Amino acid sequence: METNNRITILANFRIDSKERLSRMKDSFASFSNANIEAWILNIRGPFMDDAVSFFKLNVKQDLKIFKEDSKLGWKHDTKVISQYVNTTHVMVWVEDH
Repeated sequence: METNNRITILANFRIDSKERLSRMKDSFASFSNANIEAWILNIRGPFMDDAVSFFKLNVKQDLKIFKEDSKLGWKHDTKVISQYVNTTHVMVWVEDH
């Protein structure tokens, strides 16, 4: 029986400063070579476009980027984007990981 060891990265970031953007990039570098199948990312905040550009340049796997910022809150928005997870394993990546 074949097992699926690949993972999906699931994140809902508020990138509201250059410091958070920098920490996000450093964190990305620390695990981006793992056995990742897909990235499902929701990005909000004033530095959202910088973060989106970074991911589009650096992610080689399947990448889904959302810009959800509903009045129902980040938990609701995370639940909405999580429907795209199709692997057995998920890493919930928080922006200060």
